[in-house]
Amino acid sequence: MKQHIRKYENKDLDEVLSAMDNEVGSIFVQPEFQGRGIGRALMDKAQALHRNLEVEVFEANPIGRRFYASYGFELLSKKIHDETGNVLL
Repeated sequence: MKQHIRKYENKDLDEVLSAMDNEVGSIFVQPEFQGRGIGRALMDKAQALHRNLEVEVFEANPIGRRFYASYGFELLSKKIHDETGNVLL
């Protein structure tokens, strides 16, 4: 089942976490709102809903990689993203 979790601080803020069962598909926080704990709140909610989560992040995304590493996620595999040709971890 696909779930979307949204958190709003004001009318200009639209952050989203997209999850399919135990896989976090994406977390988006607008740049001007980053560093305020919004991404952490979304991830904490996802963890509350699912005990074992899986994530994929682009190798070229150091911010995302650090974010997921701070939650204890470990590299299991690398693959090429079909649509972009970029490396997914």
